[in-house]
Parts: sequence; structure tokens; C-alpha cells
Amino acid sequence: MDLNDLLRKQDIDPRQVLVFRHRPFEPDLNKDIRRLAADKPEIFNAYQQTQGERVEKAMQRAAYVASFIGHEAGKALFVGLYSVGATRPLTLKEYWNIPAHAELRELGMKGFTEDSGRSSQLWFDLSPTEFCVPWKGKLIVEWPGREVSWWRWAERNAFRILAILEESALVAKRPKWNEVILTWGELRDLPTQWKTALSEWRGIYYIFDTSDRERLRRISLWCRQPRWQMGGLC
Repeated sequence: MDLNDLLRKQDIDPRQVLVFRHRPFEPDLNKDIRRLAADKPEIFNAYQQTQGERVEKAMQRAAYVASFIGHEAGKALFVGLYSVGATRPLTLKEYWNIPAHAELRELGMKGFTEDSGRSSQLWFDLSPTEFCVPWKGKLIVEWPGREVSWWRWAERNAFRILAILEESALVAKRPKWNEVILTWGELRDLPTQWKTALSEWRGIYYIFDTSDRERLRRISLWCRQPRWQMGGLC
């Protein structure tokens, strides 16, 4: 069974479905793309609602976008199926005035720049559908051919189903309570599941300025002392 079989069972013509395998080239954004898909779907959607000229032309012919994230080599993790609606052109100023784009820029997204040589980009109205919603973050398919091409037409390819996970792979595994080390940015954008767990944990959390390497060295040495000397806090 593959993705096209699932589409046909829902009376969706694979010839009208464009399949994306998102893997941002910006390191920080690539690190956060799964968290956005899990906890900030509107920001994730904004990321895919504008594209380069070649993909724009393909999207204008599509009725749906099947959205995946690069999982491992040759694999893709399902996020959702979106219906393609109306479009509108955005100037450079209009593009960056969109709050979601401003947030994505903070995560490192390059986006629309003056160097692109374009006066505008198309904004696509992508609306999430109910297609395989329970399998968001769980359905893994094989990505056909070379990974150089991150978008394909569904009907022209076979996306073999490799696995359906019990737990969503969009949320990173939570470390043990005494192994939690977070930057300020990571603390601000904690996954919802992590927030729930941390709210139930009682403890003393050490906050330090990472520019002060000596303080970091001292707390590291302190945490290596025998537990009985520290009152079991580390």
C-alpha cells in the first residue's frame, strides 16, 4: 500500500496532489520544523504557502498539497493534506509584514529577498483537510528517487507506506528531569507535551548566562559531587 492508495480511498485523484518533503536548508529552522508542525500549525503552513517560481506553477495546477517532513534518508513523515485555494501576489514589504513570516525569520528563514530578482511572490491559501489526521506525525512513507527533488506529483510516483508509529515523531523525546538543559529560546518554545510534564515536576532550576563560562564551569563541577553532599538536588 502507498500514499496513492490512501488518496483514492478518499476519492482524491492523485493526479491533482503535489507532495512536499520539507527539509529547510537553514539549520535552526530545520531543527524547529517538526515543533512548528506539532504546536504551531499556522506557522508551519505559512512556511509552505509561498514558493519559488517553478513550484508556484506546479501549485497552481494542483488541487491538494500533501505535506511531509524529511524523516531519515529516503523517508518522509506525514503532516497533513491541504486543499489549494485562492492566490494573491505579495510584494517584498507585504511578505515580511505577515506576522508568521517575521516569526519564521527569527528561526532563520531566508524567505523572500531583494536578491531573488522578483517583484512579488504568490501567497497560496492552503487549508488543512481531515485526510488521515490521526496519523499526523506517525505515518512514514518512502520518498522515491533522489532527495534532491523535494516535491513530486503523487500520481507519477509511488510513496510506499513504511510504518505507522504509535507516538508522533513530530515531538522530540523528553529527557529525564535531571538532564533537562534548555536555552532561553528553547524554553520559550517548549513543545506542549514538555510543558505539561515540567509543570508537574518539582525542583530547583539553575539559570545562568552562557557568556559567563566560569560560572558554567563551577555549576558543572558542583553537579559532579556525590549526591549526599548536594542534598539530592542535582
